[in-house]
Amino acid sequence: MLTRMARASLKAGNALHAASIAATRNTVERDLYSRQRRFLPLDTAWPYAAGDAFVSQSASVVGDVLLDASSSVWHGAVLRGDLHSITLGAFSNVQDRAVVGTARCGRRGC
Repeated sequence: MLTRMARASLKAGNALHAASIAATRNTVERDLYSRQRRFLPLDTAWPYAAGDAFVSQSASVVGDVLLDASSSVWHGAVLRGDLHSITLGAFSNVQDRAVVGTARCGRRGC
């Protein structure tokens, strides 16, 4: 059985949480079960997405990655620009659960 003080603090906490979600208007904050970050910098390399590019909530774009206009990265896909850059051209997509990475330069060069 909750005391009056416990009920009051629980209500206040819930109200603050709802107010913070409404204030940020961030879809990641609204989805309480998804704490994954879609865009992750790596060292000094930051991912960049055009304004109309789509990246699913469960996808990850890491490091030196460029997403051109109308490109899309779907559920569970990972683009890992850790060794070299990745450019996803206009109107192209990476589909569900695909992993795109880069390789180091071999004996024959890059």
